[in-house]
Amino acid sequence: MYMQMVDRLDQGAISSELGPFDYKGLFKAVSKALFRAHVEGQLKSEIMAEPEWFVKPDTELPFALLNQKEAGKRLLLITNSDYHYTNKMMHYAFNRFLPNDMTWRDLFDITFHRSLSQQESLNFFQVLHPLYEVVQMMD
Repeated sequence: MYMQMVDRLDQGAISSELGPFDYKGLFKAVSKALFRAHVEGQLKSEIMAEPEWFVKPDTELPFALLNQKEAGKRLLLITNSDYHYTNKMMHYAFNRFLPNDMTWRDLFDITFHRSLSQQESLNFFQVLHPLYEVVQMMD
């Protein structure tokens, strides 16, 4: 996104109403906007509302994971996203391609999902964290 905005800055296409920008100021503005969209959940809400605009499912991936599961492998999903977002996106990307009444949750033995800060993400395997079990939630 920053590179697209740099192109617009170079072309003089950024409104002067937004203020005078140099590359550093533009970087700060784009970073702040992306941070706010992520933290406030606006971006995730828009993606969950219309996932087909943002996600192109890999139709072979659910079957590849199912093959691993049927071969006796134990599968683990670790994501930095919260359960609600993870469930919605995984449902969209996996469930319609799985046989019978299987869901994405049937593919994984364990799932870890929680919004972590960048530092918490880096320390995930080095620091003890409390674990919480999510009882099967109604969709």
